[in-house]
Amino acid sequence: MRLRIIVSVAAVWILGAIIASSFWVKTSHTQESKVKDFQLPVTVKQLELENSTIPVELKCGYAELSAQNSFEKVPCLMVNNTNKYITAIAVNFTVILEESGKTYLSSNVIAIETMLDVDLREERKSSFIAPKGESRINPLPTQYSGNIKEIIMQIDYVEFEDNTSLGANISGSQTIGKIREGAKKYKEWLIKKYNERDFQDSEIVNLLGQRQPIPEELNLSSNAWEGAFQYRNFLRRTYENEGKKGLDKRISK
Repeated sequence: MRLRIIVSVAAVWILGAIIASSFWVKTSHTQESKVKDFQLPVTVKQLELENSTIPVELKCGYAELSAQNSFEKVPCLMVNNTNKYITAIAVNFTVILEESGKTYLSSNVIAIETMLDVDLREERKSSFIAPKGESRINPLPTQYSGNIKEIIMQIDYVEFEDNTSLGANISGSQTIGKIREGAKKYKEWLIKKYNERDFQDSEIVNLLGQRQPIPEELNLSSNAWEGAFQYRNFLRRTYENEGKKGLDKRISK
């Protein structure tokens, strides 16, 4: 009797294991299918070869979609295969969409600008993208009205420390120029405030606060606003690390 009970229990355990295994395989396949459904290979258009090497290369993984019309992540890495420092880079990010049987595209430029101000060229050199160095280029999560059919990444413009450049430059240098223009306008605005006799040092420091808005009176475009924002952050870090003396060095006239 005891033996029979043990055998029966074992049989139940084996049957349960088979059912669980079957369920796991089915669930695993379903999850795998979902992963494939919501991943999309990224089309990368590289720069022309130089000496059998892509001078500045894009390496992209699969785009992760949260739905057919939105993505969460497009992981890309820019690799500097040259022996020169990169000061700025602009990447065209294009999404091909389909809605109501019609195809259209959405394009924008992702820019990395490391210098901000030509007066800071030597000081900012540690921020430049070094030879053989890398930098992540990840578009922000976006939702569209149409379904995503293809994602294309292409380097449009690369600027090097020696003022040479690469790329088709469809709009890249203009974008970088706007960022630098915003940084310059913010710097000039802050210098004016800095030199007003009735303006206290503490008020200048407050203007650099993380929650302080970029002044509307500067009337900046979105790219120029980004330059002003980056320059303000640079000055705030300068003050935090070097105090008022460091701030005086950068903006007092």
